[in-house]
Amino acid sequence: MTKRRGKTSIIGMVAVWTGMSLLAPLHPIALTTSGEDAQIPTRAVAATSEEVQDWMPDAKLRQSVQLALGLADENEITKESMRQLTTLENINASSLTGLEYAVNLRSVDIGFYTDFEGKPAVYKSTITDFSPLYGLHNLRGIGLSGDFSSALLGELFSHVSTITGIYMYNNAVLQDLNWMAGIPSNHTIALTLQGGGFYGDEVQVTDFSGLDNRSLSGIVIYSSTIKKIPTSTFNPEHSVRLFHGQVSDYSRLGNMKLVDISAQDIRHVPAKIVGDRVVAKNPIQLPESFPAMKAGHFRNYFNSFDEVKQELSISIERLLYINQPHFTDTFGYSYLRDGKTFNAGGAISMDIEGLPVTVRYTDTEGTSIHADTTLTGLFTEPYTSTAVSVPGYTLKTSPANATGTYSEKAQTVTYVYEKIATGPVTVQYVDEHGVSIAPTEVLSGDFGKAYTSKAQHIAGYVLIETPTNATGVFTEQAQTVTYVYHKQTAQPVTVQYVDESGASIASQEVLTGEFGQPYTSKGKKLTGYVLTETPANATGVFTEQAQTVIYVYHKQTAQPVTVQYVDESGTAIAPQDILTGNFGQSYTSKAKVLSGYVLTETPTNATGVFTDQAQTVRYRYQKIAVPAPDTDPSPPDTSTNGPGGSITKQPSTTDTNSKGTTLAPSATTQRQAIPPVSEVPVAKKAIETLPSTGDKNASSGILVAGISSLLAGVWLLRRRS
Repeated sequence: MTKRRGKTSIIGMVAVWTGMSLLAPLHPIALTTSGEDAQIPTRAVAATSEEVQDWMPDAKLRQSVQLALGLADENEITKESMRQLTTLENINASSLTGLEYAVNLRSVDIGFYTDFEGKPAVYKSTITDFSPLYGLHNLRGIGLSGDFSSALLGELFSHVSTITGIYMYNNAVLQDLNWMAGIPSNHTIALTLQGGGFYGDEVQVTDFSGLDNRSLSGIVIYSSTIKKIPTSTFNPEHSVRLFHGQVSDYSRLGNMKLVDISAQDIRHVPAKIVGDRVVAKNPIQLPESFPAMKAGHFRNYFNSFDEVKQELSISIERLLYINQPHFTDTFGYSYLRDGKTFNAGGAISMDIEGLPVTVRYTDTEGTSIHADTTLTGLFTEPYTSTAVSVPGYTLKTSPANATGTYSEKAQTVTYVYEKIATGPVTVQYVDEHGVSIAPTEVLSGDFGKAYTSKAQHIAGYVLIETPTNATGVFTEQAQTVTYVYHKQTAQPVTVQYVDESGASIASQEVLTGEFGQPYTSKGKKLTGYVLTETPANATGVFTEQAQTVIYVYHKQTAQPVTVQYVDESGTAIAPQDILTGNFGQSYTSKAKVLSGYVLTETPTNATGVFTDQAQTVRYRYQKIAVPAPDTDPSPPDTSTNGPGGSITKQPSTTDTNSKGTTLAPSATTQRQAIPPVSEVPVAKKAIETLPSTGDKNASSGILVAGISSLLAGVWLLRRRS
């Protein structure tokens, strides 16, 4: 290329960018900065004899630099002359090595050039190393044409922090703008995304969230996939230009100097049939202070617009005429105020929803047996209903309108079913020989419904086989569920009664019964023992295993019973007796016959049982009063016991050693009364003989008493005569 052609290319590019910017500088490369001339880095200084091919190896890059500097020969390029380079285009190079010396470079366009006729053109750059640009601190704008990945762009813009304008086009692989995370969010930039036609491949970005919450001076986006304005902070002195998108919400753009949202294709606006019209809500959302849209903003004269409700509508007649599920209208809206321009336009495509199709499932009587199904879809589009499986029923009739198209009228599709007769489920309980051991059960239910059988607890049997069809569903056929059991033989329960050492203290008992039946054992009341431990298995059930129930007792020690003989004052008048025996056994005490005493009180505990407490049995006596001697000087007549005779006073014959009968003293005068004779039983009655004669002591006493009584009678008779 010639020097003149290079200048023409630059002028051509500037003219193109100027035309695109309209009222505001939209192309980021057009942005310039002021400042002093930057110095070449020290590391870039070399001998003047150094060849340009050594430090700028890519021939196409040298050619672009030569044209930009207006040099006749590339060998005139020096590191010093690179300082004069402020704008560089026509880069069709594969390496940017050497551009690190262009310290005053403000804009660079990679992949964009002008042809020999001065027309702009694009190609896909293959550059993969942008490191020569990292030290260019005056660089403000960059244009990129090619399939640069998000990762490569992220690496580039994380090192070039001075960029204020980014121009990207002809990229067929980029699907998001997440690479912008490398640029500080408060750093204001302008972004252009362009494609299609002269600009090469269409923009493929579908995720524009990388623009959210950023500071943007303006955006230019040619993309059919953008559907909303980024939630960014815009510089109102710049522009927002969106072409061929699907954006309908412009409410955030009321203060921008220029808004140009053209050729929008707003799709899938829902429209419903209401009465005799098809109604859709106007999807366009204007800034709050803007005048509302009017009917004149829509171009289709068949369409009606309600300015109050902001609703688009067409008549049913019109709908039936077009007979399509979609209706498209165009719109255009402009608003000029205070030197600011707002333009929006494009097409609105409504999706017309037909009235629903209700699918019913009934029996032959018309009763619903399953929940209805509602089908919805767009007008004139086909629908297909399906029968459902209803437990206990079989389909009898399929409707003629099982398939059809959605229309302006509601439709009903009805499937008719008839009930299926089901067989019962019989549940049997048998032993290993198949003999029934419990009543059968019969389960019934609707066809296809689930059933659940249960095993029974049968005394004396254990379940050994659960059937595979214990659970299932009712069918047309009768079913049998059989539980199989094994008869169990009950072993005896032995009840033992032992002391604390385990020694048996009473005969054991053996309990028998049927398997599974309850048994109850009981503790025994054992003399001399007290129950200290009742076993946990005192009650239970008979099982296949022999069982032992053990009652444990504690042996009790009996304390003695002391038998005392006292007078009225409590003074002992005879030796006490000590009775001993086993705990719980009975004892019996006896009163003694004591000379000169008569028993006056027999204790309540004269008989009882031995306990673990010492006991005292107390017999109480009263002393017998002895009468005074007779003072009659006449001596008794001892020669005869007839009338008028005297009786010789006899001393008491009470034997203090005798435990038999006590005799009262005899009378010696007629004034003395003969006291009664009593015999008191005692615990130990001794029978003694007189030491000289061998006669029994009791018989001798009686003889003396008889003689004394006879003499007294004779004396009294004599005295009276």
